[in-house]
This record gives sequence, C-alpha cells and structure tokens, in this order.
Amino acid sequence: MTTASTAPGRLGGRSDPIPGIDLADPDPARAPEIDRVLAGLRAEHPVFWHGPKSHPGFWAVIGYAGTMRVYRESGTFSATHGMTLDTLRDSKDPASGMMVEVTDPPEHRRLRRSIGAFFADGVVGDMTPAIEGYVGTLLTRARDGGGAVEFANAIAGRIPTYAAGLLLGLPAADLEWITARTAKVFLSGHSGSGGNLRDEAEQANSELLSYFARLLRVTRGDGGTGGLVQRLAAGTATRDSLSAGEVILNALNQIGRAHV
Repeated sequence: MTTASTAPGRLGGRSDPIPGIDLADPDPARAPEIDRVLAGLRAEHPVFWHGPKSHPGFWAVIGYAGTMRVYRESGTFSATHGMTLDTLRDSKDPASGMMVEVTDPPEHRRLRRSIGAFFADGVVGDMTPAIEGYVGTLLTRARDGGGAVEFANAIAGRIPTYAAGLLLGLPAADLEWITARTAKVFLSGHSGSGGNLRDEAEQANSELLSYFARLLRVTRGDGGTGGLVQRLAAGTATRDSLSAGEVILNALNQIGRAHV
C-alpha cells in the first residue's frame, strides 16, 4: 500500500518505537512478546515508522481507525504499487487493474464481485471430504516414512495449496508441482535470501503464469466449466466475465494466498 503524498505532518519524525522487533520478518519464538508490544503501540502509536531491518523502512498502520481510513480512501492510499514489501514498486505493478489485490476502486469492486461469488460457505464446504482424504494421505505418508517429520513443511504447508487447487479446478496430478513452485516464490522474501533464490522465484512465477495460461486455453477448447479458472472467464447475468489476463493473474493470486 502506498500513499499519494508524504505522510501527514502530525505523524512526527521517523523514529522507530520498536528498533529490536522486525514486523516484516518476525521471529515466531517471540510471538507473545510482539503481541504485547503491539497492544501498547495501538494506544500510543497507532501509526508509526518501522525502520529498515530485513526490508526498507515503511509506515506501519496498526490501529483500527487508521486501517479503515487506508482501506476506504483510495484517492490517498493506493494498492497499485504492490501488495507485499517484497514486491513494492516505485511505479505501478504490471498487474494493477487486473489482479484484485493490486487494483483500486472502482475496478477493484468489479474484480472482487466476479471472484467473490465462488467463495460462499457451501462451495468450500463441498470440498471437505477431498481435503480430509488428502490430510489422511499426508499423515499416513509421514507415519510410514520412518524418522522425524518437519510437520509444517510435510503436512500443514501442503494443505492450503491443495485446497486452493481444488477450488480452481486444477488436476490433482499437478498439485505437487504447483506447491513446489509456489514455495519458491515466497521463499525469496525471507530475510537472508540471496540472488539465486530471487532468480528461482522469478522463474517459478513465470512457470505458474504459463501453466494457468495453458490451462485456460485447454479448458476453453474442450468446453470445461468445472473449476474456478473456467468459470471466471465465462461470466453470468449478474457477474462480469474476466479477460484471459485477469483470470490468469487472479488464479495465480489464489494459489499464492493459500501458501502465505
């Protein structure tokens, strides 16, 4: 999120009230301490300058009122320059106007309305048996593999991407490949990531974009309508259809959000 002008003068100087805490790359072991610190900051510094640590410095908005102002005042605050600190740009993101996360109103409302219709409770609930079966498969694999298992990577980290793949109507055989490439994209944003990891992330991102482009072409050709990728492109009487570029970018976004 960027602002159309410099921060309001009433925010004062750029003095970081938490020099020993990095909110951009927090230490999970310090989570209780960070929660207590943020609770105090909301009362005294609901908007503050977070100095450069693992990422360049940025303004942190942690109070409810300030957060709602940022959300509502799209004329002052814009999402079009990137949605994470790792992807923030001086110029507009190439996906702005097409991907819901990096688009401002009124186009944001059009994209959100077209995509949000597919996330009703009933739709997600219908996937429960398949997800439970996948969890059982992962647990059985971990039990039968012998030795210690890193639970976050071997089990917990795989479930959201699998669920997103089901929602998007992706072939089950492709989900392991997609999970591996999505992990590379987000690993590059961790502190200490070197140039090789960032190059691999760019390559993985390109491969995912190409994958969704091919999937859209194939399903359009055979008349498939089973998954979100296909239905986003179709539209209905109450929901606008999306262009090929909008479908591809928002499908990639859904897979990425599952991995975060």
